[in-house]
Amino acid sequence: MTTDATLTVLTSNMNPQINFVFRECFPLSLSSIAFDSGGTDIDYVTADVSFRYDVYTVENLLNNDVSYEGKPV
Repeated sequence: MTTDATLTVLTSNMNPQINFVFRECFPLSLSSIAFDSGGTDIDYVTADVSFRYDVYTVENLLNNDVSYEGKPV
């Protein structure tokens, strides 16, 4: 089972600037994730993940232009 995934890069004003759109994504690996419900501070959970994808595009949202289209791998 695959899906499309979008990674959005924001400007310093937190506005969308660039979209990286990955077509037909599938996760290959995911690192362990440590959860701690006893903490009082905000602890952000991070993990490393690897994906396989067929093609990708780079979309510049500021001028509505697709500036690059990756080739199938």
